[in-house]
Parts: sequence; C-alpha cells; structure tokens
Amino acid sequence: MNTLVLSIALAMTTLGLITASSVAGFPKRMHPTVFGSTENTVLVPANNINITAHACLLTNASKLPFCNSSLPRSERVADLVSRLTTQEKICLMGSINTCSVPRLGLPVYNWGVEDLHGAGTQCLIGADGKSHCPTIFPTLAMMAASMNTTAWERIGTVIGTEMRVANNVGGTRDRDPGRNRPIGVNGWGPNLNIARDPRWGRNSEVPSEDAFLAGMVGAAMTRGIQGDPSAKYRLCLGALKHVTAYSLENWKDDTGGPRDGTKYSRFGFSGNISLHDLAETYLDQYRIAIRDSNPLGMMCSYSAINGTASCENPKLLTKWARESQGFQGNVVTDCGALSMSSEPSDVSKSSADALNAGTDLNCGSTYEHGLQNAVSSGQTTMAAIDASVTLSMGLLMDAGYFDPLEDQPYAAIPPEAVGSAASHALARETALQGLVLLRNERQALPLQASKTTAVLGPLANATLELASRYYDAVCPGPLNTSLHWLNGERPSGCIVSPVAALAQRGTVLHESGVVCPDEYPANRCIESTDTGGIAAAVAAAQKADQIVMFVGLHHSHGGETEGTDRQDLTLHGVQNELIEAVRKAAPSTPLVVVVMNGGAVAMDYFQADAVVESFYAGIEGADAIACSLYGEAGCNRWGKLPMTIYPETFVKNDMANMGVSTGGSGMRTYKYYTDEFGAPLFPFGHGLSLNTYALEWTTPPASLVVSPTTNATITATVTNLGAREGDEVVMLYHVPDRAYLRIDDTSIPLPRARLAGFERVHLAAGEHAVITFTITAETLELFDNAGNAVLYSGKHTVQLSRGHGDTVSTPVDVHATTTLRTLEW
Repeated sequence: MNTLVLSIALAMTTLGLITASSVAGFPKRMHPTVFGSTENTVLVPANNINITAHACLLTNASKLPFCNSSLPRSERVADLVSRLTTQEKICLMGSINTCSVPRLGLPVYNWGVEDLHGAGTQCLIGADGKSHCPTIFPTLAMMAASMNTTAWERIGTVIGTEMRVANNVGGTRDRDPGRNRPIGVNGWGPNLNIARDPRWGRNSEVPSEDAFLAGMVGAAMTRGIQGDPSAKYRLCLGALKHVTAYSLENWKDDTGGPRDGTKYSRFGFSGNISLHDLAETYLDQYRIAIRDSNPLGMMCSYSAINGTASCENPKLLTKWARESQGFQGNVVTDCGALSMSSEPSDVSKSSADALNAGTDLNCGSTYEHGLQNAVSSGQTTMAAIDASVTLSMGLLMDAGYFDPLEDQPYAAIPPEAVGSAASHALARETALQGLVLLRNERQALPLQASKTTAVLGPLANATLELASRYYDAVCPGPLNTSLHWLNGERPSGCIVSPVAALAQRGTVLHESGVVCPDEYPANRCIESTDTGGIAAAVAAAQKADQIVMFVGLHHSHGGETEGTDRQDLTLHGVQNELIEAVRKAAPSTPLVVVVMNGGAVAMDYFQADAVVESFYAGIEGADAIACSLYGEAGCNRWGKLPMTIYPETFVKNDMANMGVSTGGSGMRTYKYYTDEFGAPLFPFGHGLSLNTYALEWTTPPASLVVSPTTNATITATVTNLGAREGDEVVMLYHVPDRAYLRIDDTSIPLPRARLAGFERVHLAAGEHAVITFTITAETLELFDNAGNAVLYSGKHTVQLSRGHGDTVSTPVDVHATTTLRTLEW
C-alpha cells in the first residue's frame, strides 16, 4: 500500500468510518475481471455490470495526453476536449446515462446520483460475501434540528466515502443493471431550498425555513462530501439543490381568496419575488454554502423567478453565482426542467438560453435534440459548449476520474466501509440530537420501564417510512417487483420499527388503530378512513399504564412527496379520531404522541401530555426514539425546531404567493409571520428537555460596538439544573427594532428576529458551561429593498435563547451605516 493510501485509510479509521483491522491489504480494485480485445482491455467489477468506474482504463487510450497525470490539469482537459466531436461534446452534457466514447476510453458516466441524506447506491458485496448497504441518515430537517455543525460534516464524510466506494466497485443506482446508471464521483445534494410553506411536498428534503441555518447545514455537509480541499483529489463532488425559489409542486388554491380554484404546477410556475426576499430568503443559504465549502456542483430548479426560468437565468447562474459569489462548479438542470421552461416547444432556443445562462449539464434530452441546431442557427456558440465540457471534465479530473487507479487514495476503501457500525452510530446520534420535545406535561416523559406501554398508531410499525425519500437501498434482500418503489418495494428487514424498539425496553401492547384496505400498500395505511381498528386501540390503552402513539404523514400521492403538495396540514385518515378516542377513554393515563413528517403537521387537536417531533429519523431512528422516550443514559439530547409549526388555519395562506416579508399572505417564517392565519402552535427554535437549564450572562456585556472591521464578544453560562446528563442548545438572534435604527426608508421590511449563531453543549447533572459568541457586522446585517446587505447605524439588540424559558439580551452600537454586500442581479 502506498503512503497516500495508508494516510487516507488511517484518517478514515480516526473518523470511525472503517476499522483498523480492515486497513491492511486493501485491494486496488475489487475482484476485477477482463473483457474485450487485447487492444481495448478494460478492468470491471466482478458483479458483471458492464460499466467501468473510471476513464483511461482502455489500453489504446491510456497513453493519450489527457490520461497522463503528470501533465498540468489545464493541458490535459484541453487535450481531451480537442479530441471530442461536436456530438460527443453534446452527449457528455447530458447528466443521466451519458453516452460513452470508447475510442477515447471514456465509459458511460452518470451524473444523476442522489446523496441527499445517504449515498444513492444499491448495496455492495464485499470480499466477505456480505451485502453492505449505504447508511441512511435522518432527513435534513432533523439534522438541522440538532444544530450540530460537527455532526453535519461527519455525515457528509460518510456519504462522500460511501459514494466513492460504490464508484470503486461498479455500484449502480438501480437494481436493474440494464438501466446502466453507475455511481460516479459526484452526487446531487444537499437540498437547501427553504421550508417556506408546510404544505410543500418536498419539505422532507430540506433543512429549515431559515436561510442561515440551511446554509450552515449545506456548507458543513458539502465540506464532508467533498473532503479535504487541499488534497490532490476530491472525495466526491457535491451539488447544491435547487437554485432557487422552489417550494411548490402541484397545488390547487382553495383558500377562498381571489385566485381560488387556480391550479399551479412546478413546471412553468413563476414566483413574484422582491429583491429583498430574493437576497434574504432564497439566495442567502447558497451564498453561505458557496463561501464556506466551495461546492463543485449546483442544480437549477424547475421554478422561474419573476418570469425567467432558473435554468435559463444568466442573472442567477452567471452574474450572481459565478461572478459575485465565486462559484466554481458546474450547473445541472433539474430533470426535465428545460422541456418545461419558457419555450418548451423550441428545444433549440431553450438549449441556447440555458447554455448561455450558464447551465452546463442537462438532465433530460433538450440539449441532445437542440444544441446542435442552436449552434448552427447562431443562437449559441461552440465556444460555449467547449467551456461547459471543459468545466465538467476538469471537475471529474479533480476527483481522479482520469488518473491511474494505483494513484487513487480512495480506490483502496473496501465495501466493508459502507454501512459500518460507526456510521450507524453517527446516524443514531444525529437522530438523538434532532428529536424535538414539543410538550411534556404531567411528567409523561420519561416513560417508566417497569410499566406496561400501549404502543398505538399506524406508524408504530414503520420501517421504510423512517428512511423518508431519496435513497436507493437501505437493507439487503430481493426487490418486490409488484410495487413501484415509491410505494415501498425496497427491502426493509434491517430497519427496527418503533414498536420493536420499545418492546426491547419493556412490556408493550400493540394495536395500530387503523384498518388498512387490501389495495393499500403498507405506507399508505394512514390514509384509511376505516374506524374499525379504533376500538382495539382504545382497549389496549385502557389496560396500559402509559401510552405512546405514532402518527404522521407518508410519501405517496396524497401525502407529501415530489410532485404532490398537501392541501391541508392535519393528519390524514382517522389519526386525529384515534388520538381523541384514546384520550377520552384513558384520560388519566399519560399519553405521548410521536409525529413522523417532513412538512409540519398542525397539532391543534392533539390532546396529548407529551408531543415529540421525530421527522423521518433514518436507519437508527426507532432506537433513538425509544431510548429518548425512556430517558436512558446518553439519550437526553433533544434538538430545536428548524421551522414554525402553524395551526390548521394557516391553509388559508396563499401558497403561490412566494413573498416572505410582504404583507398579507406573503408574510411567512418566524421572521415575518404576523399570526394573520392563527398564532403558531410551536415557534421556530422551540424545544424542551427532560432537564431544566438556566441561562445567564457570564459577565454582563458592557458598551459593545461593532463595525465592518470591529467585532464584539459575548459570553453566557448554561447550567444543568436537572438530575440527569443532557444537551442544551443556545441560539444567538439579532432582534432589530426600527425605533432604534437609522433607516430612512420605512418601506424596508425588518424581521422580528434573525438566527445568527448556535451552540450545543453536553452537561452532566449540575454542570455548567461557558458559551462564547462573536458579534460581527454580518451578525447585525439587514437587507434593503434592492437586496443589499446593510449594517445600519443605531442600537441593535442581540439575544441568547434556549428556545423557551429565560433569554438574555444586550444592545450593540453601530456608529455608521455601511453596505456590506450588494446584490448583483
């Protein structure tokens, strides 16, 4: 093993991704076989999928300059591009099942692999003959709830590593090798769109309604996915999704307003967005991620901004992303976005508009059918095509795709590193820290192991539901080909259900309470309106000493999923009736409701003593939930809400209004929502613990002054007043007050508060910790109507909060108004 491989292996051992015993004797390639003529010999994995995982393996191409790793990168890429025909270049600008160029040793390359909260690969067979399946982490909202930057980066490292291993051994995105969708050296994720409206079908994919928090999640994950930026090769190429202003799938306005009855689709939908909201809400998370992690990919969205499709928007992709923010990666369309763009009937124009705007790869066939004619007709140029191909091939070169396998530091990582015990431990730890305790009355929690627990609800036996969406495998086993994958065809035998996890800790009485019609797949049982199962659930509740009920949403049509928005915020089927019936039948028995969901669920009708927001908690989620409910050692971790939980009346808010800070139905998120459609049930940042904590200034701040060149520091002490160990999160907010700021234009919207920092601490019983925050100009920035970030003169306020209970605040003076950043648009 060469020194570089050994150093990478040892580093991964330190991270816990592989064990020390598996470092020795890493194979350069897993059991290669040979096919083809002597002239075109190529090494492929022993699983007989007819693909190769790297370029330059064909002997007739390996001596070409672009395969010579000793030459400068720019010279190599230029040599490759010069050898490609126009049709080959256009073909290489497709993102899924891109054609191969055998004469140059270029195999099929598939850019279209997801890595949202786990590597998008099928399980891999190791030298031990066992299946090693990717680690499926909790969804990004649950990650965000943990407010743990270190964990997010570690998760990214696991995802990037497992993607690379799949590339090493010829892993594919599909179980059917005939689809030929190999895992490359890039992935699409993380998704940083804003959870603007709880009805959006893809809320389960995004971190938060807050751009700062989403940007921090995205930056940390991308750093992990891409690996050390100073290393010779990137671990994996990340891609931020979906730029930008995308938060509507397929929604019918039934608010009773002026547009009542209007149907909207993500294909062709254009949001009317002010420059203020564009900068503060729809771009800032990407700005933070670009600045802090240098992502090497970006996906433009289906949506349009003020009439211009995102994938055909030069202001967005070139002026803002590349020129203003310094984005250095390639841009890929969301799949089918160009065919649904402003000129769907004219593929040449759509191709030219997208390429000229800065879109390098097309997930779809628009480039394939339109670019050649677009060049011939003068709508775009070969220079533009060459620039995009040069960029994309250069990025693959940065990941070692064209270099000898013996020089690849990551080629030595075996399948045994995928789904390792350490990775599963990280998934469990993330779930522990991301669960949010919303309510805990009558000492309903922790549960008592000596008592009998009624475990009820249609999601008590959930398995695949815990894994949410956008993964390709989580457990080994045969595929159920009778069901579409969205309806749960993937094997789930390795996932422990919540009821099974609770049964490991005490006596349980299990009843679903929901009768599932024969025609329903298991994950749609929660839609059942059959009340025939409620009586059995009530009987179990009456026999029990404590009750835990698992309710929530699902990912099929009618639930929350890509292509489908919810029309309401309540639980589907008879779930609310079930909660009500159980509460009425056992009014004195402690009742705990655990909610599984992506978009927030209105809990107006929850007559429960304790409520836990569990999102979709991943492969180890059930054990994390059970451990937390019982308050076991090491499990009093809990997180904070990354979004607002609104009442059911929020559905009267016009979902097609993309405004955030504007009046009426355009006012959204904790920053601007004015309770017009009902006060929030639980606010952004809320979250309890089984302990009581105290927050106070370590030393009261005195005369704090901040400028673009001067920072201030504040310190606070958090004390665990409880009898058990646990975590607490302290959040830093900027709370601007127009009365104390010198803002001449009174039309500029000011948020009620802005999250500007956070810190998680673990404390033993009686222990305290000192937390320090640095207040910078960016901490206090606000956005004007032109979308510029401005530090206004006057007296600002910063506040430290635990999401409930005591807060501490202090004024900060700014002596001169300064524009910190201009929106280049």
